Amino acid sequence: MKIWILTLMIGLNCLALKSQEEKLQMVKSFGEKTLNNSSFTIDHQNNIIVFIGFSDSIDADLGPGNHWMHATGSSYKYASLIAKYNSKLELSWAGIINGRILGQGLHLLTDNSDNIFISLRFEDSVEVDPSSVKKNIYGQKELDFAVIKLNTDGEFQFVKQFGSIAQDFLVDACLDKNGDIYLSGNFRDAMDFDPGSGMDTRTPGSPLDLFLIKLNNIGEYAWGIQFGGAGQPSGNGMNLDLDGNIIMTGQYANSSNFNPRGTAVNKSSKGDRDFFVARYTTDGNLIDVITGGGTGLDYASQVICTNKFNLNVFGTFNGTATFDPGNALMNMTAASGKDHFIAFYDTNGNCQFRAQKPIVSSEFIYYKPLLNSGNNETWFISDFKNKFDIDWSADSLFMTSKGLNDIFIQKLDMNNQLKTSGQIGSSKTDAVLSTFLTAKNELYIMGYCYDSCLIRYEGSAQLLRGDSLHGQVFLVKIATDNANGIRDVSFRETYIYPNPVNSGLLYIKAGNNAHYELMDLTGKKLLSGEFKMGESSLNIETIATGLYVLKIDGVGYKLIIQK
Repeated sequence: MKIWILTLMIGLNCLALKSQEEKLQMVKSFGEKTLNNSSFTIDHQNNIIVFIGFSDSIDADLGPGNHWMHATGSSYKYASLIAKYNSKLELSWAGIINGRILGQGLHLLTDNSDNIFISLRFEDSVEVDPSSVKKNIYGQKELDFAVIKLNTDGEFQFVKQFGSIAQDFLVDACLDKNGDIYLSGNFRDAMDFDPGSGMDTRTPGSPLDLFLIKLNNIGEYAWGIQFGGAGQPSGNGMNLDLDGNIIMTGQYANSSNFNPRGTAVNKSSKGDRDFFVARYTTDGNLIDVITGGGTGLDYASQVICTNKFNLNVFGTFNGTATFDPGNALMNMTAASGKDHFIAFYDTNGNCQFRAQKPIVSSEFIYYKPLLNSGNNETWFISDFKNKFDIDWSADSLFMTSKGLNDIFIQKLDMNNQLKTSGQIGSSKTDAVLSTFLTAKNELYIMGYCYDSCLIRYEGSAQLLRGDSLHGQVFLVKIATDNANGIRDVSFRETYIYPNPVNSGLLYIKAGNNAHYELMDLTGKKLLSGEFKMGESSLNIETIATGLYVLKIDGVGYKLIIQK
C-alpha cells in the first residue's frame, strides 16, 4: 500500500498569511511488511538516506512509479533497503543489504563529503555490499556488530566487524568533523577492538564492560577504551560537544573507574545504580565525569550540548537524588517514587538547572529523545504508554496513548517552558526509530506503527492508514511554511504532474471523485470543477505564468506555471 500524505491544513484564509509556525508538513509510509529495524539520516545536500528493514520485497520508489527490491540472501527473506532520495523524496539510487539486522545500534551518519556510515548489530551473516557484488560477514556465535561505509553514490567502501563469542551490544555511534567514527556499547567476553590486521583483544573485568572505540575515516583502528569493575557500567547515549569531544551517558553500580587510560577516577553509586555523563577527548582521555542519583535505579538516557548551558541531560531517578555533589540545593525527590529528569550543566560540571516529571503509569521504550535546535531550544521525541505529563513546569498537561504505546513530540524553550507538542498514535504499538533536525530546524521523525495511525502536531493532523496485521515504517516532517504561507506540492492519494507545468494541460490522478479550485495568491478563483476518480486533465492555457494554489477537496497544493 502506498500512502504519501502532506499539507492538509492549507485553506483560502491562509493564502495571505506569512506563517512561520512549525506544522506537520509530511507523512510518508514505506509500505507494508517494513520492519522496525529501520533508520535514516539527511546529508549536507538535504538528501534523505534511509535504511528500511523489510521482508520479501519493497517498492523503493515513493512516487507514482515502481522500483521493486527483493530479499534474496536469507531463508527467512529478511533484508534492508538502503536508498537515497532528494528533498522531494525522488529516488536517486537504491540497494539491498541481505540478512537479519537488529534495530538496536542501527545508525546512519554522513561525513562532510556525504559518505554514508551504517552501524548495525546482526545475526548469523550479512551481505554488506548493496550492489550485485556478494560480500558477506559472519558472526562468531551470537550477536555481533559492524560498521559499513558507502560513498555518496551508495558504492561499497569497507566493512569493519566486531564481536566476541558472547552477545555484544552496540548502543550508539557518532562522527566527528574529520569523519572519524566512534562506537559505544557493551561486551561480555574477549573481543578484539581492532577490526583490521592488528590485535587489541580486551577481556571484560566483570560480566559486562562498557567500550568506546574510535576508527578513522578509512576504517583504521585508532584506539579503544573499556570501563569495568564491580560497577558494570552500561551506556545509553553518546554525542559530541561543541569542541568535538565525546560525551557518553549511562548507568553504573557500586564503584567504577571512568579514566582507564590515566590516573583512576573512581565513582561510587548511592544506590542500586546511578547515572553518569563522561566526556573524553578525541584521543580517548577523560576530561570530566558527572554522576548522580538516589537510592534506587537511576540512569541517564541521552545528552546534548546546548548554547546556553554546556550539557543537557535526560534520564530517570528514584527517591531523593543528587544532581550536583557540591550543591545540595540541586537535590530532587521523586514525587511518584520514580521520576524523569532533565538537568543542565555548565562547562565546569556544575548543575545550573534541573526539573522533574512524575512517571504516571508510563515507561519510555526508546531512549534517544534529545535534539538541540541551535537557539537554546530542546526537542524531546520518545515513546510512552498510558499517560504522560508533557509539561515540565509546575503545571500538568497530560497526554494519553491510544494504544499500547504512542509517541510524544515536545519542544521546550531556553527556560524549560513548553512551546509546542504533538502525538503519534494508533490502537496498537507505535515506536520512534530515528530523528533528525536540519540546520533549518526542520524536524524529521522515523517511526513504526500498526493499524491506522493519527499523527498530530499543534493545529495540523494526518491519518496514516494501515492494517492490524502488517506494520509500517513512516517518516514525518515538521517545519515552518514557506514565506507565502503555502507549502510545497506533494501527494496524498492524488498526483499532480508535471509541476512546474509549461504546456496547456495539467494532469491529476485522484483516488476519489474530487472538487477542484485554481486560485491566485490573492485567493481569486480562476477555475473550478470536478475531477473523476482516476486520471483527469486540466486546461491551463489561459492562465499566465506564475505561482498558484490548486485546491482539491480543500487540500491546497502549490502549482507553478511556466510558459
